Amino acid sequence: MDNKKVKSKTAKVLLIIAGTFSIILGIIGIFLPLLPTTPFLLLAAALYSKSSDKFYNWLISNRLLGSFIKNYRDGKGISFQAKFISLTSLWLVMGATIIYAVDEIWLKIGLLIIAISVTIHLLRFPTYSEKKKIKTGSKENLKESVSR
Repeated sequence: MDNKKVKSKTAKVLLIIAGTFSIILGIIGIFLPLLPTTPFLLLAAALYSKSSDKFYNWLISNRLLGSFIKNYRDGKGISFQAKFISLTSLWLVMGATIIYAVDEIWLKIGLLIIAISVTIHLLRFPTYSEKKKIKTGSKENLKESVSR
């Protein structure tokens, strides 16, 4: 990332506000399958990198949000668990909306096309397996958890 910081105090404040708003949208995207999480967090990281080392380092090292950015930056993709939760909630919400909330056929078809498109988009990302530490007696072993 380009390390050029903005010099204007007003610009810094605006970038921090925009970055924080982007994080809020990213967090909402964790629970709302149609709102993407990673792009908003990447945007926040870019905005913070231009304005505040403190906010940037907090975001990158955050145990919940930092992994989205690190995994994307390292080319790992999305964990199986995140894909499963995203796709399951996507189809439950879209299915219920299509069946119970929408009467117009053109709108049902539109929602179905959106759901299929988001599914294809998510499935195109690489899937990585998470490594978990498992304690056995007094030793710690790294054991790769295969999520299938």
